[in-house]
Amino acid sequence: AGGARPGLQTAALGVLFTLAAALVFGAIALGAGRIGDWLRRRPAATRWLDRAAGLVFIGLGLRLALAEAPAPR
Repeated sequence: AGGARPGLQTAALGVLFTLAAALVFGAIALGAGRIGDWLRRRPAATRWLDRAAGLVFIGLGLRLALAEAPAPR
């Protein structure tokens, strides 16, 4: 409503945002816990994740090594 108290609306939106964020981050935490349990039972999956992370770092290192320096101003 146009004439409603803006302070009360702001507080209500803050509470609503906090509750929504708690639900989302709680779901993420539960999912991460289940994935962690799954990875602990499967060492081969962990090795593949380590290899993938290694490839990402190698790629980032190559990109950095091949990058040109910015032109001086």
